[in-house]
Amino acid sequence: AKPYMGSVLANGDYDTLHDQLVEHPIAGLYSATQQPRVDELRARYDEDIAWVDHEVGGFLDWLDMGLFDRRDPYPAMGPTAARPAAEDALLVTVAGLAELGLQAPLLAWIDVRELLWLPELADAAHIEAVKRRAAEVGLARALHGACALVAHFYPEVAAQAGAMDPALGRAERVAVEAVVESAKDPAKLRLARGVEAASRAVVAP
Repeated sequence: AKPYMGSVLANGDYDTLHDQLVEHPIAGLYSATQQPRVDELRARYDEDIAWVDHEVGGFLDWLDMGLFDRRDPYPAMGPTAARPAAEDALLVTVAGLAELGLQAPLLAWIDVRELLWLPELADAAHIEAVKRRAAEVGLARALHGACALVAHFYPEVAAQAGAMDPALGRAERVAVEAVVESAKDPAKLRLARGVEAASRAVVAP
């Protein structure tokens, strides 16, 4: 809920789940003198709900973009199960990273690496389809940044990432490259205030 933390409760209390559980391990059992602190917990909860609402809204936006329109049957999970086509799976993954302003842990980039290794994304027609679709749904900047970062983290897919990298205007490229530089250390546990939001403003649709 980081993007919304502080929007309702700005004093820094209860910033972690540990703090919340230590002080109030059993919900509903508190004295009248504790009411102000319980109100603060409720404010933090409201921020969490705002974040969940935002994330679900983003998922619904992806549905509106048609990123799940093409599906491949996945019989191993059941007769009606399906998964996105390879091109769409890559764009959905990139869209998720864009919502984080590309400020994602290294584990998140493994998905991009594995998708770039798929044979379905190796031929020129599929590569051009991904680039065209990314431009249509406003993900070209995010795709460029994702390609640069996955090549940085996993040089073994640098060639595939380079082939998938879309063309951007000079101003767009400069802006995205600044985000890429700030995201090259996935071991960071904390970001300076506003970094994720500023990065998201550059790369998110």
